[in-house]
Amino acid sequence: MSVNKELHGLIDDLLSDEPGSALAAYRRLADDHLPWLERRAVLVARREGIPWAAIGRVLRRSRQAVQQKFDRAFSADELTPVPRPLPPGPEDQLYYDLLRSDFARDRFVDEAGDDGSLVPW
Repeated sequence: MSVNKELHGLIDDLLSDEPGSALAAYRRLADDHLPWLERRAVLVARREGIPWAAIGRVLRRSRQAVQQKFDRAFSADELTPVPRPLPPGPEDQLYYDLLRSDFARDRFVDEAGDDGSLVPW
């Protein structure tokens, strides 16, 4: 699967109405993809001659912090996406089922107060 397709799939899952899928997609995007995408973006900017100060402003960090983090040689592993893991195991499915039941319970409690009555939490 290409990186583009995988990222588009994660974003689609993140925007879905299924909370388990959305949370899993967010976790995968944040943990596995955003770090290498940030490195790639900074290296492309530096290759084009954009100064560290400008990169720091865009990333809302100081010039020194950005330069210290990215002014080094990166291995090929650090510049490529993390391979897609196996589908969730039974323990992950149990976690998402519990999460789904919590959302369903919260939705029920929230809807119980629609008549203006106070809802005990």
